[in-house]
Amino acid sequence: MTETPVGGQEATPICARPGCGNPIPPRPPGKTGPPRRFCSDACRVTTYNAARPTRSTAAAAPDPAVGSPEDPVDPAVELADLLRRAAPLVAQLRAERDQTRPAAVQARLADAQARVLRAEEERREMAERLAEAEAGLAAAVEEAEAAREQLEEARAETERAQAEAAERIATMEAEAQAAVEQARAEAAQQVERAQAEAAEQVASAQRAREQAEAERDAARAEAERARAEAKAAEERAHQVERDAQAAISATERAAEARVQAAERVRDAAEAERDRTRREAEEDRARLREELATLRGLLQTEAQARQAAEQRATEAEQHARQLQARLDELHRELARRGEPQSAEEPAGTPPRSRKR
Repeated sequence: MTETPVGGQEATPICARPGCGNPIPPRPPGKTGPPRRFCSDACRVTTYNAARPTRSTAAAAPDPAVGSPEDPVDPAVELADLLRRAAPLVAQLRAERDQTRPAAVQARLADAQARVLRAEEERREMAERLAEAEAGLAAAVEEAEAAREQLEEARAETERAQAEAAERIATMEAEAQAAVEQARAEAAQQVERAQAEAAEQVASAQRAREQAEAERDAARAEAERARAEAKAAEERAHQVERDAQAAISATERAAEARVQAAERVRDAAEAERDRTRREAEEDRARLREELATLRGLLQTEAQARQAAEQRATEAEQHARQLQARLDELHRELARRGEPQSAEEPAGTPPRSRKR
């Protein structure tokens, strides 16, 4: 804000920050640019920061297209959706920036300068004519006053255009900052969901490993029972063999008349022993197959545990990649939406921006 001129004198401008009231210091000699609106950089930054929405305000109104945090949405899909919705905003900001070029202000300034040059030329001509004839003095003075009035009007129009451009720049900066804050809030939500999914995958892998260990313990117990049964079968076979040897010895000590009967008994005993041995061998083969099956189960369990650990590692890597992409998006949005200074550098012509 500025004070209203009184008595034809230019009033001292006042800082535009609400509640400040300090006068704006004059511009250093030799520097040009739009009129200053703040007494210091601190007041300018405070005013622009107050116009920006806070992170909590941006996070309180989530985009309905994103979904709730409980929905199992792929972070890559959400990131693609975020980039797709951010691209029109960036394009709109670029279009508005192109539409707010200071061409109109420069054209008016060029017209005013042309009028000033014409007025100066006319004044010089009138001065030359004044030396020749005093009769044209009144007309030359009137034309010079008219040119001066046109110059003052052009200057006033330029000041109004510069003030409008500064207000539009502040509005565009506030809108861009709001868009950046909203994008940051959505990116933070995506990171949280990705971390939650990674934790769920790790917990699922842990449960699978515990289940595999329980199955492995059960398989070991079953193998112990099978070994005990095989040992008992071998003891029974030895007992049968001892019984057969005793029968053979008794048959040999028997009379010659009972040799044939003893031989039949011995044959029967040998047949029983062979059968028992075959059963023992079959039991051993069956136990070997069961042991091989158990080893396969243990290998399968180890492979499942390695696969679960690999999935957990891939989930963590995916989360880190997503975090890196989100950081890159934050930097890009921050670089494109960074608030511009209210003052232009020395030597820069004044600009007017239109939405």
